[in-house]
Amino acid sequence: MRARGPPTATHEGLREKGKASRAGSRSAPGFGKRRTDWGKHALAAYTWTRTEKGPQRSWLHRIGKANDPACHCGHPTQDGTHLVFHCPRLSTERANLLPPDAHSWEELDDPHWVTEEGGEGGKKEKFEGIEDFFQKLYWKLRRAREQEEEGDD
Repeated sequence: MRARGPPTATHEGLREKGKASRAGSRSAPGFGKRRTDWGKHALAAYTWTRTEKGPQRSWLHRIGKANDPACHCGHPTQDGTHLVFHCPRLSTERANLLPPDAHSWEELDDPHWVTEEGGEGGKKEKFEGIEDFFQKLYWKLRRAREQEEEGDD
């Protein structure tokens, strides 16, 4: 007589196992708060840099779509942590939009509000600087990737 598989091999068992797995990943420390209220471009760039999978050169080199993992600033790897916290090419955006003490992902988890003169009737407007930073990062990464692809042709 053949031994039956584990009880998780049933439809309900697999479903419960999946639910438990998702619950565990949602409560993982330091992965950030839900950012579903952000625009799609800012959210994409945040996800690319947090997961290390996206148009940054270290990932593209790893999957064979870039010749070199180095950043254009000269750093040996252009990964998410380098782009968000260290790259000199983003120093202006970082200084204007991120909290001054942000040196780790956990420090970016809470919203950081920036006040800017202007708006309707010259009023001050507040916006989330972190979202704006990732919005700008999205377009910089996209433009850099398009230029590299044009250079390959």
